[in-house]
Amino acid sequence: MPRIALVVYALNVGGMETVLLQLALALRRQGCEVTFVVTEAIGPWHAEPRREGFEVREVLPDPRQSRIRHAQRIAECLRGHDACLLNHARFAQGALGLLPASTCAIAVLHNLDVKIFRVGLANARNLDGAVAVGEAVRREAARHVPATFPLRCIPNGIRLPDPAPRRARDANAPMRLVYLGRIEHGQKGVLYLSAIAEGLRRQDVAFTLDVVGDGPDLPRLSEALAGHLPPAALRIHGALAPEQAMQVLAASEVLLLPSHFEGMPLVLLEAMARGVVPVASRLEGITDPVIEEGCNGLLVDVGRVEQFVAAIAGLGADPERLARLSAGALARAHEQFGADRMAQRYLAFIGELRDRPSARTGSVDAAVLGPGARLPEGLRAAAVRLLKRLGLVTA
Repeated sequence: MPRIALVVYALNVGGMETVLLQLALALRRQGCEVTFVVTEAIGPWHAEPRREGFEVREVLPDPRQSRIRHAQRIAECLRGHDACLLNHARFAQGALGLLPASTCAIAVLHNLDVKIFRVGLANARNLDGAVAVGEAVRREAARHVPATFPLRCIPNGIRLPDPAPRRARDANAPMRLVYLGRIEHGQKGVLYLSAIAEGLRRQDVAFTLDVVGDGPDLPRLSEALAGHLPPAALRIHGALAPEQAMQVLAASEVLLLPSHFEGMPLVLLEAMARGVVPVASRLEGITDPVIEEGCNGLLVDVGRVEQFVAAIAGLGADPERLARLSAGALARAHEQFGADRMAQRYLAFIGELRDRPSARTGSVDAAVLGPGARLPEGLRAAAVRLLKRLGLVTA
């Protein structure tokens, strides 16, 4: 039975943790023994894997010990696993040189944030390979490693719901739109929603809008939407439990995804798996490999509100087209983006890497761990604060 460690800095509430839990469940169905290893902090989702029967090991920093010693403890925990999938776990990256050659070490790169590459590929000489969750992420990662470095694109997968086709919509009923995700404009483009709503109202498109999620721009978005939509047409739910969020999603007809950038947005896959038609920003290597324009969804240029309005209005005026796109979205998700297929791709990549010769440096990479890595953590933190005040370090 292959033993696989999913290594994280913390189990917070987010897309990465959702993907990892679905991957763990799918790997277990494939006959693997899966352990979660947490290396920095106890997050709000810490108990979720345990509820599913997985072991969660905590190897947390000790203020009396150095970062070097912390990395050594992580290496001790990871020994004996056949593979380790590292997810933005800085201290585990520093520990890689201490792992035996028999343990396959793979970094998983979850989005295009520069910090993902700075941490995930920081100790590439001791990695056996890396996984990018989208083609755009893979292309960016390739800029940071030698051409011979094993780099694979493995899209995120989800637990697939019942693939039953949706009922035909009532052409006289308002079209049901939904936004589900973090309420933050910098990445997610949520403030475009009010302008989209205003544009649709001006064209006399009948619709309702559900907004699910929380974030720093929720008050601003709520105020703006209230100025364009009557209360009966607008439902702002805030953060919901996953089951409730999926119920809202499944009751919708069109997903709005106006993001400026993404890694591999899970909500896109969750929507398509329920026959909800995505109208999404065209993000090269991210949304365009998933959405085949005019077959299972619609793509518009980033920030072009008038294109979002035209795309949604067109769907509202053509129920048969909406139904065709819904069926296409359902088929695409169930063929390509199930968690079991994701797990099979990971296991195939692990198998390929285990056939390659690998070597470890035999030491902790102190440079990955930041300034003062040899000092006890409590003393190191005070020393770094002093050095920052003196302008001697910036990290």
